[in-house]
Amino acid sequence: MRRLLFALFALALTLGSCALADDVIRNNPRACQSFRPYCQALQSSGVKVLGTGLYIGNKFFVDLPDQQAADAFLDALRQRGLDPARVELMLARPAQLPEPSRWPDTTQVVTRDTPAGYEFTLTVTRRGLKAVTYQPQSCEAAYIERVPDGKQVWQDGTGFGAGVDRLPVTLVPGQSVSRSVRWDGQNSLNERQPGLYRVRIGLGPFVGETVFTVK
Repeated sequence: MRRLLFALFALALTLGSCALADDVIRNNPRACQSFRPYCQALQSSGVKVLGTGLYIGNKFFVDLPDQQAADAFLDALRQRGLDPARVELMLARPAQLPEPSRWPDTTQVVTRDTPAGYEFTLTVTRRGLKAVTYQPQSCEAAYIERVPDGKQVWQDGTGFGAGVDRLPVTLVPGQSVSRSVRWDGQNSLNERQPGLYRVRIGLGPFVGETVFTVK
């Protein structure tokens, strides 16, 4: 509901997957014409941004992926002597994955290094004796967390709501279905932190995961 209200009241709004502040600002110049010092602070913070816009009440709207990014942006505002009260700040909802399916199926996640970071492909294979039909989600979720502290460093989708605009999917015995997601290997501060990570990916009622190493 809160996100819907933002969409209704914002005069200019850019929402999407995480992007560099420079790219988001370039695609939404109207907000930065009115709040140039705030846009410059956003750029200097170096955080990934989901969206910017003009919010009701003459505020600068910023949508960020997590609290870590929000803290960095607020620190940049303080360093420039800017009033945080003129900013309407929103954080992405944590991704939610369904409970693991009880159906006799197998899930496998394969990790592939790419020039842009990493690609993860979840493959679900029907192992039961009968066909099964499931309803895809409207926002299929995936997230990456550090091992062993469990801190999320990236997410995609929210996992909320049935996919009302998507057709049901039927899997017959032996049939497989796949989904891929990509990550640039950096957290919301655009920092690459070597270590062990876990990726979890949802696809309808199925969840797959694997661990991988960032070098």
